[in-house]
Amino acid sequence: MKIISREEALTNGLKRYFTGIACKNNHVAERAVSNFTCLECQKDKAKKNYKKDPEKWINRRMSYYQNNKDSERQKMKAYYTDNYEKQNSDRKKRYYEDVEKNRRYSREWAKNNKLLRKINHVNRKKKIIQATPSWFAELDQFVLSEAYLLADLRYKLTGIDWQVDHMVPINAKNVCGLHVWNNFQVIPAYLNNSKKNKLIFINPFEWIGAL
Repeated sequence: MKIISREEALTNGLKRYFTGIACKNNHVAERAVSNFTCLECQKDKAKKNYKKDPEKWINRRMSYYQNNKDSERQKMKAYYTDNYEKQNSDRKKRYYEDVEKNRRYSREWAKNNKLLRKINHVNRKKKIIQATPSWFAELDQFVLSEAYLLADLRYKLTGIDWQVDHMVPINAKNVCGLHVWNNFQVIPAYLNNSKKNKLIFINPFEWIGAL
């Protein structure tokens, strides 16, 4: 991390500066220009306060988000874009650390949200119908059936959940794929869930690079 004085940070309109010198709690970290505070010390203090009264801090955070939705969404989008690889790696790590726990959580959620699952299923079915061209035929149905069989086989071999995915999402923001044989692929469930309607893993075997 580049050393920069508080005066330089002020001159350049920065909110943080870095001296390279440990604070009183032995953190060698950035400090806030506004009050000289070590950012690691701030994090430690926030964690302690959260443990004392989690509900208070959650409510405060939710209130701030509701009053600053646009700026908060922009921050989250920018953070996701800048840290995609790390987040993808962290998601994979969390999933593999306790696969059974994650499966139990999914089953429990499904059990407690039957109506929402039904609504989602109906909406999904409508989108698939809209994305199915008039020329959908035997080849498309065969590949789709084989894809579901492959997902089941990979689950048995690896112990993790696999799902049939549309490489180009059928409900993406700027482009929509079709429900046809050459748009099907079988990928790990955690990758499919993180993909949602984003244009990633849109080429054959591209998802392997994310493992």
